[in-house]
Amino acid sequence: MTTTVANAELAVPTGYWTRERKAGAAMVALGLIASIWFTAASPSDPATFFVGETTQSGTQFGINGKLGSLIFGLIALAAGGTLLLLGKRFGLLVSISLAAFLLSALVWQVSTVHGSVPLGSLSSITMEASLPLIFGALAGVLCERSGVVNVAIEGQLLTGAFFAALFGSIAGTFWAGLGAAAIGGALISVILAWLAIRFLVDQVVIGIVL
Repeated sequence: MTTTVANAELAVPTGYWTRERKAGAAMVALGLIASIWFTAASPSDPATFFVGETTQSGTQFGINGKLGSLIFGLIALAAGGTLLLLGKRFGLLVSISLAAFLLSALVWQVSTVHGSVPLGSLSSITMEASLPLIFGALAGVLCERSGVVNVAIEGQLLTGAFFAALFGSIAGTFWAGLGAAAIGGALISVILAWLAIRFLVDQVVIGIVL
């Protein structure tokens, strides 16, 4: 007797709380914090911003501290609420909500100290500080996807930083430090690959040790 079993595709219910809606709930919480806490803590003094490298150059514009914190907080709240209800447009709505939350916090802080912020200088400093993290994250993604380096990414970054500081200081040039950093990170990959392939050591163990 032959029994034929039909392989039908079964729809697996994901439930209401998908990744998008969980993120939307988190964005709603951030929006509430910005709308209530930041607004209540902000004075009515204006927060002044300059579109330029210094406060002496560029176009100047200001916004009331309470009003600015409230507006940006409501934008963050609206974007998070939309993501929570619809469960779509994850990247766009999360980006809008996070940007509005940060702007609300920025207006709050600037108006509190009665100061002014040159946006050009702020953007330049942000790029300088974030580029190493961005490059490190991209290098980590490539290493992880290659299947050779999995959890030793932090070791690569630390070794690269050590080699860059050491050999860059000895040679007195930026390029020597940059090249030494690449060699140091690659050295960790070589050690991990050698131990994993030659001795079949678990990558998690090697990664933690390195």
